Amino acid sequence: MFKKKNIKKEVEETDVENNDHKFVKKELFVEESEKEEETEKKNKPDRKKDKQEHEKEISEKLMEIYENNDGTMPDMTHFEKKKRSSFIRSLFVLLAACLFLAGTAWIGFFVLQPKSHFSESGVIISVSGEEKVKVGEVQRYRVRYRNAQNVDLTNVLLQIRYPEGFIFTEASRNPTNEAKGEWILGGLQGQDSGYIDIYGKMYGTVGSQQSFRIFLNYKAENFNSEFQKADSLVVEIAESPYNLIVEAPEQIVSGSEVELTIYAEQASAEDLENLAVEIESNASFSVRDSSPKQDQFVENRWNLKDAEGGKVTIKGVFDSALLEEDGNLVIRLVGWKDEDRSVGGYVYKSQEYLVKILEADLISNLVINGSSSRLTVQPGETLNGTIVLRNSGETPLKKVVARVVFDAPASGKDSILNWTAIDNPQNADIVGEQLSVGTRRGILTWDRDQILDLRQIDPAEEIIADFSLPIKSAEDVDLIDYVGSQIEATLEIRYELDGENKLISSAPIIMILNSDADLEVRDEIEYNGEQEKHTMTWVITNSFHELKDIKLEADIYGDIEWHDEDLTVGGGEVTYDEANKKLIWKIEKMPTTLDVIALQFSVTLKSKNPSQTNLTSKVIFEATDTITNEQILMMGKEILLNGE
Repeated sequence: MFKKKNIKKEVEETDVENNDHKFVKKELFVEESEKEEETEKKNKPDRKKDKQEHEKEISEKLMEIYENNDGTMPDMTHFEKKKRSSFIRSLFVLLAACLFLAGTAWIGFFVLQPKSHFSESGVIISVSGEEKVKVGEVQRYRVRYRNAQNVDLTNVLLQIRYPEGFIFTEASRNPTNEAKGEWILGGLQGQDSGYIDIYGKMYGTVGSQQSFRIFLNYKAENFNSEFQKADSLVVEIAESPYNLIVEAPEQIVSGSEVELTIYAEQASAEDLENLAVEIESNASFSVRDSSPKQDQFVENRWNLKDAEGGKVTIKGVFDSALLEEDGNLVIRLVGWKDEDRSVGGYVYKSQEYLVKILEADLISNLVINGSSSRLTVQPGETLNGTIVLRNSGETPLKKVVARVVFDAPASGKDSILNWTAIDNPQNADIVGEQLSVGTRRGILTWDRDQILDLRQIDPAEEIIADFSLPIKSAEDVDLIDYVGSQIEATLEIRYELDGENKLISSAPIIMILNSDADLEVRDEIEYNGEQEKHTMTWVITNSFHELKDIKLEADIYGDIEWHDEDLTVGGGEVTYDEANKKLIWKIEKMPTTLDVIALQFSVTLKSKNPSQTNLTSKVIFEATDTITNEQILMMGKEILLNGE
């Protein structure tokens, strides 16, 4: 019924222990039982007999399968599993684990990641564009922003802080504020991005650097606080579109006038509106005349919009007395980004002008009140002047004419200089000339009619002329009618050398005309036995130019008692430091409409020290003239003891 070979193969392929063997045996019996039932149906009378024979046959076949070679039965209570390769099994386990972890990570990051997982590093902003630019050239700068995460952003605001020299012209998206520096972006969804292009012109000093600064302000979803991301871009002004041209002689005679012609090459009529020429402050060079006139607010600056054809002509003199060798000037072409000129001019080009100073045959010098360059004066003061002429060559100088030219403030045709009170020992000719409504010129002239030796100055010969010219005071005129604040004096010499006429001029002496402020100190004494009560008064007067930041102070000496009840202040505030015995009086402003301010105070000298001579120190007066911005410093008299 069953072939032994097939049954044995099936058992060998079944890797089981004792229980497994029983299971196989059971299956065999079940199968045989089913066949037995079929046989019984066919032959019911022999059923019992056939069954016994059949069971015996099965037992014999099983014994054939499991019996040993020697005919004995094996011990079937112990079966061992067939061992598989441990390396292959470990490899499969590792591969399965890796696949499991990768799947878990993918699901966690892309499927199960919560939207509330926010990171500031996921918000990106940047600005890009040309880092080296030419003055006035239109440039494009791109601002990029990105939300590189799944969290949505709200209240997104983009802000740009432009460089000082940048002028906004347009943008790819309209700004939302008047200053053209803000964009309300609203919301920015996860993984969303965008950009804005900004166009404009850059202005600045060539070689300087400026920076764009951008800020992205926002709130993250499910966060109440506001966050900000920033970036910047540094831009260098690398090139100017203009060339600075300076035309001037390479050498001049000491004291002679030099003419400079300056202009900006490649400048259009529109450019000239915001361009100017400047000469760096140089004490050795003095401007005598120019076309156009200097800027009314800035000395040594000429606006090209006022110049005919964009050219500036300047006439001036190098003072050889202030030069160590040759003369030099630094000339600059400056500009602004707009007509407001809200910041100082940017330097587009700079050029140094060097001139060879040749030794003159005639050395001349003008000194006023001990100065040959600059000084401060006040109404009522006298200008004491001296001119010196000396032939430094080897050839006689003939037909010499010397002139001192004064340009001074005027009220109509009335100069602030008191020409009627001049002291003029050599009887120089005096001529007046009205230059403008507020300026009048006066000229002192000496020639051979006044000084005989001016017919000819021999080698090494020296000639000196003196004069004294007062400035009018408040007693002479109403000073408030004189709006100017500067007096200029220039020495000019004409002479003939070897049949050739020559002209030399000195640098002008600048006299700053300050306020006529004055200080008077008074002292009244009352005796009470050996004690002295001193009532002192400080009186300030002023009638020319408003004063500000006024301060007076003095020290009080000895065994004194301060009487606070006697303090009378006409303006400002007074402090008395009792420990250091110092009195300070401060006044913020004193306009010309208030011509007198006084302070009165009292102290009692309780006992005298025989060695003490002063009750107070000198009164120190400090103030600033609001017109000239010059500081005024004066000393008021001290209060002495013992009748001194």
